[in-house]
Amino acid sequence: MQKIKLKGVLFDSQFCNWEIVTSTFDKHIEGKDKVMFLVTTETGIKYGGFLYSKAVVDKYNSETKQYDKAFDPNSFVFTFKDDEPMK
Repeated sequence: MQKIKLKGVLFDSQFCNWEIVTSTFDKHIEGKDKVMFLVTTETGIKYGGFLYSKAVVDKYNSETKQYDKAFDPNSFVFTFKDDEPMK
């Protein structure tokens, strides 16, 4: 198993734009690999995901009139089981 070191925060919704229409999230992660996502909802639910390959933001293909999708078979999502919501 490969060890992966944490290098820092790419996007923090407390300081970066996380608005639905104008979010800068994609610009922060595009082209990065081995990215881990950690999310805590307003109700305290904690979940996340891991992207092994380089992040590719969906691009609209005008020829096929569809969005090109990236595929990473090593990616996964997870949730934390916790009886107490995070405060």
